[in-house]
Amino acid sequence: LLEFLTDADEDDDLGLRGALSWVEDAWVFGGVLLLLAYPLVMALAMGLVFAILSLTRKVMERREERAKVPCAGCGKPVYPCAIACPACRTALAAPLEVGWFGQATSRPAPDPDAHPFRLVEKKRCPVCATRLPLRAVRQACPGCGHELFAEPAFAGRYMERIAARLPLTLGFCALLSLVPVVGLIPGVILYRARLVSPLRRYLPLGRRFLLKWVLRLFFLVLVLLQVMPVFGALAVPVMALTSYLVYRQAFVADLP
Repeated sequence: LLEFLTDADEDDDLGLRGALSWVEDAWVFGGVLLLLAYPLVMALAMGLVFAILSLTRKVMERREERAKVPCAGCGKPVYPCAIACPACRTALAAPLEVGWFGQATSRPAPDPDAHPFRLVEKKRCPVCATRLPLRAVRQACPGCGHELFAEPAFAGRYMERIAARLPLTLGFCALLSLVPVVGLIPGVILYRARLVSPLRRYLPLGRRFLLKWVLRLFFLVLVLLQVMPVFGALAVPVMALTSYLVYRQAFVADLP
């Protein structure tokens, strides 16, 4: 463009070359400011997001406390999504389903046999539905004292439940991976929600941090290959399978 303008207007009578030079200098100056300000702006944005999420969680917890129902056996307030009362172990007649964030919905649990695993998946006690505070596989519920994953049969069924999602999740990830760049984001969100989160939320913070960054270094290569025709269809499924296997191994290592 500059070469064309130079040939067309050697004396810069129109002032276009001067204007372009000014824009170039302004971009260099503005780019430096942007480089310095970007980390600060992103840090503030992340802080705002975390603050909103924390506030939302507190509001939801208060709403859940008000939504407790009296136990039919002892009258103690019980979460409506609980299996049984934390005090007297009286079973609830119709526990409510838990939603995306682990909150009790207005719908009855569709599968009573799978409901305890659904509660554990959302980091809640499989008996009284109390939210579990620790990032640990082995912990006692603060509400009823239930020992999480103390029974090998329960832990085995929990792992089987997550493993059963693997074929369908990998299939959807393969379809999303066919879309260069754009398909990467929903694919990652999908496999993390379906395969990784039910395992990762029970790992200690230090181990989660280490595993996350080791996987990110490996995924960087896959992201670069995602734009290629052949490798593109395999990038997100490989990311999903690798993440699942790594977090599964870390989770199993902490089981009693």
